[in-house]
Amino acid sequence: VHGSSSFIEYHQGKINPLTLTNDRKNFRRANFFLPVSNYASSFIKEQLDIPDNIVEVIYNPIDSVFFNKKNTKQVSIQSILFIGKITEEKGAFSLIKAFNKIADQYENIKLIMIGGGDLKKGRSLVQKRYNNRVEFTGYLDRKIIATQIDKCTFAVVPSYYETFGMVAIEIMSRGKALIYTRKSAGLEIIEDKINGLLVDPKDIDEIC
Repeated sequence: VHGSSSFIEYHQGKINPLTLTNDRKNFRRANFFLPVSNYASSFIKEQLDIPDNIVEVIYNPIDSVFFNKKNTKQVSIQSILFIGKITEEKGAFSLIKAFNKIADQYENIKLIMIGGGDLKKGRSLVQKRYNNRVEFTGYLDRKIIATQIDKCTFAVVPSYYETFGMVAIEIMSRGKALIYTRKSAGLEIIEDKINGLLVDPKDIDEIC
């Protein structure tokens, strides 16, 4: 279980009754459920009325080759890294707004936004005087993404919701500091101020 139509609508504020009926009917055709997080598990049990005794959480795996056990690379250019779809739901717009607020205070730092989505709107949110300090790369090959993680100063992914969040564990597996979302499954991946920082994706000042 990695989301559903009703899951998406739930995070947008209201589930359409027809969507909920269809999802409940489709989900009940299965004999057992393997959600990828406790957050997803709670959703299907509470919203789709799936019995607790046929649900077992199995977290998404990560390829062992992605782990960087000895990251000794020096960061030559200070940069904040975002990986994900350039949309409001993924927190991309919140991060851009936060960057606008801190850019003058940290004149040497850049913001690198990796992913597809609404790049036009993303660019429109960047204050003009910071255009040369915010880079939208579009989609990148996974090997290149790993290199970008190694090169960044730290990463910020303030998603409004995540069923699990592969990007988060991939960033952490490369030995990089991560500011992540306090919403949805964020609390299952990061223990705040222990192995990362958690923020409210709608609170621009908190992201700053």
